[in-house]
Amino acid sequence: MIASNDYVDPMIPRMSPVQLRMLIAQASGLLVHHNAEEARRAVEKIIGALPTTVSMADIAVCVAAKHGITVEQLKMRGSTRAIARPRQEAMWAMRQVRWRDGPLRYSLPQIGRFFGGFDHTTVLHAVRAHQKRIDRHAAVGMAAE
Repeated sequence: MIASNDYVDPMIPRMSPVQLRMLIAQASGLLVHHNAEEARRAVEKIIGALPTTVSMADIAVCVAAKHGITVEQLKMRGSTRAIARPRQEAMWAMRQVRWRDGPLRYSLPQIGRFFGGFDHTTVLHAVRAHQKRIDRHAAVGMAAE
């Protein structure tokens, strides 16, 4: 078990950077199975247990690896759905990162600059689009139960 509602594995703070990246990649794959609030809490628990703040580059590497693409492809403009959706996922994940005392770590313009100069409204659209997919997937899962 990595994290549940009230438990964080004590091994997380002792992990190497590579192990942390793998944990984040694994968690991002699991988050689509939860509703938005559970996803936010899971991200907070994982990030809160890390010894340092997760960088935007770490998130980009994990999301790119999860989808079998490169970070350079993730940053390309005018790309196909196979690239745009992972980019939206990465932007969403970056937006979930918070400082330990609560405020958001990365602003919409910061995320846009990381991806090569996307406007903050484009980032906002990406975050909302990925959140809709999470919510839709959670609703389908609940209907099946």
